[in-house]
Parts: sequence; C-alpha cells; structure tokens
Amino acid sequence: MRKAPLSRNRLKKMKRHLVSALAVAMVAQNLLVSTAAIAETPETNAKVESSTGNAENAEGENTQNVEKTEEGKETPIAEAAKEADTEKKAVVIKEKATASNPAPAETENKDTKPGTNAAVTEDIFDSMPEIGTDEFTTWFFAHKDNADLWNWVMKFVEADDENPDEEAAAFLSWFSEHEEAVLKAYEETDPYGVALLSNSTGDLWTNWNGNTTWSGDGTESAPYEISSLADLMGLSEMVAAGNSFDGKYFRLTQSIDLGNININNGNWNPIGWYQNKSDLSSAVKNKFKGNFDGEGNTISGLKVNESSNHLSNIGLFGAVEGGSIKNLNIEAGDGINGTDAVGVLAGSVEGDTYIYNVTVDGATLSGSGDVGGLVGKIVGKSSSYKGTVTIENCKADGVRIQSTRKNAYAGGIAGNAQNVNFVDVEVHTYDGNADRIQGQGYVGGVAGRLNKGSIYNSYVDGTIGGNGSVAIGGIVGEYDGGNIILARFNGEIARSNNGTLAHEGTFIGTRPNSTSLSYGIGKNNTISYLFAKDASAAKKVCGSNIDSDNAFTTDAHIGYFTNNERNYHLVAGSVDKEITDKYFYEELEDAVKNIVTVKVGNEFASGKYADGCDFSIDHFAPNGQGAPIRGYLVSIPRIDTMNANGTYDTDVATLTAIGQTTNSYYRTIDKDNPSAVAAGDTITVATAPKNKDGNRYQMVADENEAGKVKPPTYTDEDGDPVKMAYVNGGAYTFDMPECDTELNVEYIKVTTALAMTPTETTLKVKQTRSGDRKNPQIVTEVLDENNRQIAKYIGDQVAVSPTPITIHAEHNGEGSANDKTVKWSVDNNDLLTLTNVDTTTYTDKDAYIMPNLSSNFIQSTLNRLVQAQVDSGYAEAIDNTVYSDVAVVTATTNPNTSVNNIPVVGNTRVNVEFQIDDQTTRRVEGLSLNYSDVVYTVTRTLTGDRTNPTETYTCTQPTVLAATLNPVQPFWKNVSWKDEGSGSIITLTPNGTNNENCSIGIRYDENGTANPAWIQNVINADNQKHADDPYALRNGKATNTEVVTATSEDQTHGVVNAKCNVTINFVTVDQTVVQPESVRMSKESVNYNLSITKKGDINSENASYDGFTATDLDCTVLPDLANDDDHKPYDRSVTWSVSDPDVLTIDQTGKITPNPNAEWIKAAQKVAPYSATKTVSVYATTKDGGKVGETKVTLNYTTKCVNLDKDTYTYNLTLKKTGRTSSPTLTWEGQDAVKLNASTYPDKQNISFATSNKDIITVAEDGTIAPVLDATKTWMQPAMKNPYTATATVNVSVTDGKSTDVCVVTVNLKVIDNTYSGSSSSSGGGGGGGGGSSHSYTV
Repeated sequence: MRKAPLSRNRLKKMKRHLVSALAVAMVAQNLLVSTAAIAETPETNAKVESSTGNAENAEGENTQNVEKTEEGKETPIAEAAKEADTEKKAVVIKEKATASNPAPAETENKDTKPGTNAAVTEDIFDSMPEIGTDEFTTWFFAHKDNADLWNWVMKFVEADDENPDEEAAAFLSWFSEHEEAVLKAYEETDPYGVALLSNSTGDLWTNWNGNTTWSGDGTESAPYEISSLADLMGLSEMVAAGNSFDGKYFRLTQSIDLGNININNGNWNPIGWYQNKSDLSSAVKNKFKGNFDGEGNTISGLKVNESSNHLSNIGLFGAVEGGSIKNLNIEAGDGINGTDAVGVLAGSVEGDTYIYNVTVDGATLSGSGDVGGLVGKIVGKSSSYKGTVTIENCKADGVRIQSTRKNAYAGGIAGNAQNVNFVDVEVHTYDGNADRIQGQGYVGGVAGRLNKGSIYNSYVDGTIGGNGSVAIGGIVGEYDGGNIILARFNGEIARSNNGTLAHEGTFIGTRPNSTSLSYGIGKNNTISYLFAKDASAAKKVCGSNIDSDNAFTTDAHIGYFTNNERNYHLVAGSVDKEITDKYFYEELEDAVKNIVTVKVGNEFASGKYADGCDFSIDHFAPNGQGAPIRGYLVSIPRIDTMNANGTYDTDVATLTAIGQTTNSYYRTIDKDNPSAVAAGDTITVATAPKNKDGNRYQMVADENEAGKVKPPTYTDEDGDPVKMAYVNGGAYTFDMPECDTELNVEYIKVTTALAMTPTETTLKVKQTRSGDRKNPQIVTEVLDENNRQIAKYIGDQVAVSPTPITIHAEHNGEGSANDKTVKWSVDNNDLLTLTNVDTTTYTDKDAYIMPNLSSNFIQSTLNRLVQAQVDSGYAEAIDNTVYSDVAVVTATTNPNTSVNNIPVVGNTRVNVEFQIDDQTTRRVEGLSLNYSDVVYTVTRTLTGDRTNPTETYTCTQPTVLAATLNPVQPFWKNVSWKDEGSGSIITLTPNGTNNENCSIGIRYDENGTANPAWIQNVINADNQKHADDPYALRNGKATNTEVVTATSEDQTHGVVNAKCNVTINFVTVDQTVVQPESVRMSKESVNYNLSITKKGDINSENASYDGFTATDLDCTVLPDLANDDDHKPYDRSVTWSVSDPDVLTIDQTGKITPNPNAEWIKAAQKVAPYSATKTVSVYATTKDGGKVGETKVTLNYTTKCVNLDKDTYTYNLTLKKTGRTSSPTLTWEGQDAVKLNASTYPDKQNISFATSNKDIITVAEDGTIAPVLDATKTWMQPAMKNPYTATATVNVSVTDGKSTDVCVVTVNLKVIDNTYSGSSSSSGGGGGGGGGSSHSYTV
C-alpha cells in the first residue's frame, strides 16, 4: 500500500536532503564538477574573474560538460537545466561515457521517461513496480548499474519545489527510508558525477559560482589543489553543502585575491558557514574539518561586511572543527565587520584544530561580540597539551580591532579562548585612537579571555585597550585560569577612564574571584617569566586591583628588559635586581626550558621536547648585539659506546659547542646545558675522550676524512646526520640549520692490550725409521708439550687425524672493547700451518696451529741427516738428537680501534722440535766408481796475425777413477780395468793395493803432427779453409767417446762391475786478429769557393756568408772484408784529423766545415782586394796499426763590399746679410762641391748615391755633394737670430745593391747680419762673433 501524501514543506526538505546527500557522495568519490550554470542567463553568465585567469578555463570546461546527441542537440536533462528558474542554479551533468557505457542518446519527446531511446532494446521502466513497495525496492537496486535509472532520479532533483507531482512525492518518501542504500549504490556505480551543490545550499549562496574540479585526490600525498578564486569559492560552497572534508587535505598553489569577487557585493562567504539567512542566528552546522596548507601563499582582499544581515562566525573560514590550517598569509584590509565570533582567519574554532604559521597583515575588524585578530572564538577539546586547539607560530601584524559589546572579548590573536594552547605568537598593533586593539569589554594583546588554556612565548607591542574598556591586559583581558609563561609586552596599556573600576594590567586585565594567580616556576604555578619595557610596568602584572595579585618574588622571573633587550632586571615589590651574569635571551631560553621540562614534562633535547604535545615551542638565541632572536635548540646527548661483547661504556667523551656572533654572546653547550643558536650562525664544536681507569676511548678512524676520524655530526631538517667541517685537532664547525639539531660523535673503546693463551707452547715431531737402512719403514708422530699425540702418519698416509692447538687473543684482558677482532700472522709460515682464520682480514676467531711436516726446518734436517748416512755408506744409524726451531704467532688489532691508532700486538711463542729414532740395519751392495762420467778437452789454440798465426795444443788434466765396494769393504781380489777402444783413444794406468785406482790419459800430439786420425782430420780441414781465405777464422772441432769398465769379485755378490763414460772433445780456439793494411779515401781532393758579403765597407759587419757548407768525407780500411763473424775481430775504426784545425773543423764522422773566423780569412780582409787561397790536408788514421789516408782541401776566399774614400765631411757655411732688413742681400761662403769616390770588391759593380735630406745636401750620380743654399729652409731658421748659428747632419750613402757605405756630412751655418731697418743706413749689430748656443739638426 502506498503511504499517505506528505506535506509540501516535508517534501521540500526531503528534496534538499536528497540533493545534499548525493552531492556529498559525489565529492567523496572525487567526482567534483563545476557548479557554474550552462544556461545563458544573466546569472549564469556572471563569471568569477580570479587573479589567475582560470575563470575562462572553467567556463570552457563547463561547456564540455553538456552531453549532446549525434545530431548535436542537447539531452532532455540539459534542456531542462536551461529552462530552469534563473534564480536557481542549473544542474550540470557530466556523464562518464565509455565503450561499454555510451552516453545516453537524445529522446524525441520530453515526456519520455529519462534514459529511453530507440537504440535501447529494453526499457527498464516497462517493468517498474509501484514506487514505495518492496517490489520497487528490489527493482531499483537490480538496475543500479543502468544510467537510465539515475537519469530518472535526476528528474526529481530538477522538479518544481512548489508543485511536486505524485511520482516525485512518492520517490522522495521512499528515498528517506532507503537513503543509506541508495547513496552506497550511487557511489559504487558512479553513473554521472552530478554536481548538486547549487540545490544543496541555500539563499546565502545565490549566484555563488565556484569550481570544484580540483586536481589531486585529497590525500596527504596528493591533496586537492586550490589554484584559483573559483576553486576557493567551490570549497566554501562544498562545505556549506555538507561536506566537512574530514581527513582530507588541500594545498593552495598560488596567492589569490578575493577582491575579484563581483557578486555578493564583493563579500566572501566563509569556508564552513551557513546555508540560509534564516540560519544566521544559530550555530554553524557544516563546519570545515579538513587540512588546509597555504604553502606560504597569500589570500588578499578578504571582505565580510554585510551589516544588514548581522553576520557571525565570519573570517576566511567560518567554523572550523579539527583538522589543520597552516602556512598561510591573509590580508583583509578594512572589510571584516560582524556581530559575534569575528576573526580574519576564522570566526570560531573548536575541537583539536591545529593552526600553524598563519599571519594576518593589516586587518581592521569590528564586531559587537567576540573579536580576534586570527580567531573570534575558540573552544578547545581539552586543557591538555595534545588533542585540543593549538595556535602556534602565528602573527597578527598591524591589526585594528574594535568590539562594542560590554561583556564581549577582543584580542590580538583570539577574542574568547577556552582550552587552547597559544605558542610562539606575536601581535603588532598601532597607537592611534582607532588604530589599536580595543573594545568595551575585556581586551587583551593576545586573548580577550583565557580560560583553562596556555599562552607560551608571546610578544605584543602597540596600544591595547581604550576608553570604556572593562579590563585591559597586555596579554590577556580576563584571566580565567591557565598558564601565562614567557610573555613580553613592549607596548602601552591605554586608559579606560573607568576610575576606581578600571582594570588595567601590564599582562592581565583582571580575573574573576573564582580564579587565582599562582606565581613561580613550579609544576603547579601558572604565571612566570613576564617582561615589560620598564620597572613600573613589570610590577603591575594584573589590573584586578587585588593587592595579592601583584605580590610575587624574583623566583617568578618577572621584570623588564634594557639595552635593546640585551640585558634585563627582575622585580618584586620594592626589589629591582639587575641581572649581570646572563643575557636576556638566556632568561627567555630558561623560560622555554621551564615550559618543556616542568609544565610539559619532557626532556629538553632536540627531537624530544615536543613529545606527547601538539606544539614545538620556539627557542631564543642572541643576535649580533645580544638581543633575543629566533633560535633553534642545540642539544648534546651523553656519549656512550657499545663494546663487541654487548656491554656499554657510558659517558666516554665530552662534546661541547658554542655559537659565534660578532660580540660572542653565546655560552658553551654540552650534554647538561642545551641551548639555542640562530640559524646561519657558525657553531664551533670540540670533543675529547674521558679516559679513566685504564680505559681508552677514541673517535672512529676514517682515513678519507680531513681529521682522519669520523667527524661529529648534527641533524638537518630531515633529522639526518650531517658531517661537520674539520678545523684542527678536536675542533669542528658547522652553520646552524633552520631547525633544532642534535650533535653527536662516535667514540669507541679501543684496545690497549692483548692477552694471549697460551703465551708459549711446544710441538714435537718424531720420526721412527725401521727395517732396511737404505729403504726404511717410516712412522711420523706429532705431540703437544704434554706428549699427547695430536697426529700420526705411516709413510704418506694419515693414521691419526690432526688435532690443532688453539691460540686465543683476548682484548683488554676481558673482552670489553669496541672491536674484538685481530689479524693473525706467523713469522715463519713455513714452520707452522695457521688455520681457521683468514690472515688477510680481521677476525674474531681463534687461530689453530700445527707444525708443517714439509717445512724447510724438518725437511732440511731430515735430508741432511739421511744424506750424511748415505755419505757414510749407511755405516751408522742416525742419532736421536732433538733439533728445534721457533715460530711466533702474532695477533694484531685493527689500528682504527686501537689506542692512538697504533695496532696492539700479542705474541705466542711456538717451539717446534724434530727428532729421528733410527732402528734400521745395514747390508753390503755392489761396486761403485767415484765418477760415472768424465770429460776431456784437447784444444788447438791460434794467436797473432791471422795470416801467419802461432799454433799450440793442450789437454785437460788426467782423471783418476777410484773403485769402492758399497757399503765400503776391503777388496777380496784386484780390480781389473778395460776400455772399449783397446788404447787407441785413451790410456789406462791402474794403481793402488788392489788396483782400485786408475788414471785415464788422452792420446794426442803436442806438436800437432802425429795426432790420432779423428783429431788430425779436423786439423787438415781447417788448414784447407785457411788456404782458401787467409782472413777467415778457423773453428774446427770434433767429439769422441769411450767407456771404462772396472770389475771385481766380491764374496757375497760374486763378480761386480761399474762403468765410467769418457767424453773427449777436440776444439779449435782461434784468437788471431785481422790487421789493417791501408786506407782508401772517398775523395782525393776537395775545393771550396768562399765569400763574405759586408753590410758596407770592409770594416762593417758581415751581412751574409757563402760557401761555408759542410762536406762529408769517407774512407775504406783495407782489406775490405765482409763484416761477419768469420772475419772478426777486425778493428776498422779511424781517427779523423786536419793539418790546420783553424782552417777547417772536422768531426769523427769525417764531416769538414770551413771556419769563417779563421786567421787566414781575417788576414785577407786587411789588404785589398781582400781575397786569398788556402790548402790543407785531411787525414783518416786507423786505430789499429796507424795506417793513414789523405785528402787535399783547397779553399778560395773573396770579400764583397763597397768603400767610400771619406767617412765624414764638414761644410762651414757663412751667410752675410746686407742692405735693408726687409729685403736683404745674401752672400754665401764655404759652399764648394766635393766629390766622394767609391770602390767595389771583388770586382767593379754598378753603384748609386743617395742623401738622407735633399733639402740640406744634394748628391750627384758621380758622388759629388753640395749644400743647398736656401735661407728659408727650416734647419737654418735658428741662425737668423741670436746667436746666429745652426748645424745639420746628413747621411750620404753609396750602395752596389748588397753593401752600403755612408759618409756623415755635417753642415755648420754662421749668419752675419749687417742689415738695417727703415731709412737708416747704419749696419745692424747682429751676427758675427759672440757666443751663445747653436741649433743642431741631424737628418
């Protein structure tokens, strides 16, 4: 049965709920599409012009979102959108068309059920049951994957709110009962991704045209990207539509100017705000719960100023609950005006929201209720350090605030703050009557009211409060519990003019009676480390007018700063104590330490002081003048080291650091005194071991580092260790990073001694020999020092497997060292075998040792004793003497882990003993000779001249053979000797008692004429060779052999014999030489035509040389033989010489060169015609025998030059001037022409003359020179006045084309001026004698 019809209001609410729910489901799937209307109406054509220019792109994208049929017509859904009421937003459908799910085709009739078309063979609506029945529910979810179904659902989204038809009412009623299942189906099938925002928000969002097609997926690794004003507007509308974005992430990719909003009177609708105007008086339902990262960008032009609507919860964000907002700059100007919960960043913040690094710049805010520079009202989740609202590293810069309601709260950061942690906040306001932070209620520099929160490290300047304020505090207006620790107020508290009711405190305006102030630095104290700019301000902490509220001791650390915050005083009542043992920044850092260690309860160390809380408080360091600035904590842990055995040595080294500034205001930092350093300042670090009780510690060695050790490290922004720069010794430096850092250094406990077990041991090798002495049975045993058998061998076979001896090395006697490895070695690895370890590397294994039975010691001893037995004919058994040798096994530690980086050495002495137990017996064997082979050489020696040599014959000494019985015994009968040639080659001469000895002789003729045939044939062949070539070497040779047999009869063996092989070599040794007989020269004579060309005359420099070239001479030493081995030695070398070395130079290759500076040439240049001839001899003389060859050398020499008969000539000219001065008569004297005569050598040549200045001297072709008589010439002008003299020099030259000679002509001019001027006829007085300087010209 169908249910009764619903009321119209109920149906309208259901529809809005449907739209909102589907929109939220769509956003959850990141199917965000533009909400801009497609219908070309005035409302939908109003585009948002963002600062980035993305509005056009958004419009283009929206156009693409309209689905069309093949004919290009829009679908009924799109047509319905275009025909929708222009006061409402159009719905934009973005269908996901794929090959398997094509876009719906156009329908012919608008009344046709959505989704039907001619191409579909089955119409799902033909079988649709009655809406609201169980059968309908089954049918609906059976077709959830069909796009036609969702097209039909969209029909109800677009339906008329005022007059819903029966079908719409029935569906909306059914949807309200099956909402969860429908939304799940919608998310799973994702039919269109329909943007339903317009219909899900209310009248506050009319014409709000944002964009929600954001990049990213909302995760922390790929956040939604807000890149334009339209994107930001889309976010605000999405939150108002009901999507809180809980757990989602956003990033602002660039700065945005909200001043470009051209709708809504330019006002911004906050993110997390109301839907309708009717909701404005209630709480915000749809709050922002996501995470927004501004990435340092700026949102400017913020305006929320619609006074007619009495707006509350206003700011960039409206209501925020949870999540985070960080790294954002906001510029609001004069445009934020509302009622309650007014802030630039957010109107209200709740839960566990985290706000970090947000700066508000130059904002003017006003409201009748709670107003804050960042946030109007804050209600945190709890009063703990984690899980509540935290505002950290935020700044309100240049804010102007006015709150008009009497009991309202106004503050530079927040108006009304409950359960919130303010950490590292700054407020800067102005001092004008309107340019300050003020209000009619409670006014504070940081917060108008603080209830159960904490303000840690705050700074406020400017004027706080004003006329009529209930209470004014530089930090908090009304203190209702919580911590105020580390606050600096550098401003003015305005007069409220409330008379005795005024509550004006430097830090706290007032407090309710239910709350008290607890001064001190203990766990339960709440007020400490407050500083103002003078003593009177510091002493008035609270303006409650309760005397006890300003009663504190100096232990509360309340005071004022001086000298631009370099120094400070502490105050308490009448006490004003100047602190001289530390700077103000150190006091502030002590406050930070108190907050961390006492209030929060954490360790004051990098990476640890923020454990368990939502904030990480800033630190203080000095600037160049000692004033406090932002610093970062430098902490040093205790330096411990782990030993190889798993134990630890603690506090093994010191590590200290100190920052460097211009005036060095830093203090030393160590493990007990962490401190802060400003980013970029250089820190010097020193470290040293704490050696005690015999324990030694060192930094880890590293040859690749400058200091040869691993340097200390500091942690960077990512927490990774970074090496410091080495300075010298134990000093290092680094530049402070822009983060907290922990310093560390790695020390190890080094080895100082090795304890060896055992320190000495003995290994015994015993060989037992039995049976036949010549071929004995051998058993070898190896025993330890206790005579315990550890190996046995029978012959070469192992009878008892070896059990090695173990050697152990213990570090520092007990193994407590960083490294328990050693490198094993043995000084005699031939004597000992070292196993179980790799001797090339360090190991923690023990070494195993065994004697090497093949060692030189054992084998040489054994061989020597056995050989002695053999040499004795096995006459005696080998004695049982014990022989010994020593090897030292050494354990060496790694120098990198040893004291002073010098290896520690431990030694074990190993004695190796060897003994033979000879139990063998002896028996007699056959005959033996002292030689089995003997060699004789008969030598023919030739010496002297090869053509007529001297000849001699010699033979090596006779050899005596000695026969003995083996083993040695007396002979029973005489020994007989026999050769195979029966004496034709050798002779045998026996001797001895039993003829046991025999001398062997060789048959040959010392005179060379009666030799045995095998020798004589060689001699004859050599002589024939000499006859054919008397200069060739003779080298005839031959070899013959013989066998000598000795025979004896022995009692035990019968007849025994022995043989000796006899080899006879005949050789010719030709020591003659070939001697030179004469020398044949390559040239009998050589002629040179030599000449030297002068630059000028015979006495001038040489200009060129002709004919002085080298000539190569050669010679042949006779006889001229082939240079082969048969004709050596033959010394063919010669010495070259010349009869007159001054004429020619000669080297020892026969190269001759004429000497241009020879005396005979110099002599020729002294007498014309400067020519001469010289003859000398060149000799080649053999070094062997002094044979001489000669070549005659004739040298013809001439000099080429040109000579003038004069080198200089002087003209002394006189010019007499008479008559009128204006037209004088000139008379010259001394101007006669002179002829210069020239001669050329060696013969007459064409010559030409020239003058260097034809204006002074002329020269004719025949060499006649004459001065130029022209008184107007320049060189004569000085002579025309006192002292009436001038001089010029001219070069007159002659050349034959190669040589040039010069005559220097000097012209001296004297002027006698006897002229007169006017009508006077008397002579002038110029010229003539008189001294004075003259003018000279050289040309």
